[in-house]
Amino acid sequence: MIPKVSGRPEPRNLRITANAGGTVVVAWDPPPDHTPIGYDVIILGKVKAVIEPYEMIFNMIPGVLFYIGVRTRLPDGSVSVIVYIPVIPKL
Repeated sequence: MIPKVSGRPEPRNLRITANAGGTVVVAWDPPPDHTPIGYDVIILGKVKAVIEPYEMIFNMIPGVLFYIGVRTRLPDGSVSVIVYIPVIPKL
């Protein structure tokens, strides 16, 4: 029997938790009603697989607008939509 899953599986509450020295830390909350096997962090078209609901991104150009995306990877092999947050890295 396949359990009924309600709600959308994308990450929630995407936020910047640190921004200094060209390094940005992005964090998010797991989707309720889903058990992700990991997440993909997307920046400048590059995808990095992570397990924990946060990622530290180094060597960003201060003063330039970037969009950081995160999507959920689910046990059935599917992925959620990408949720984006804008950030301008600081010195």
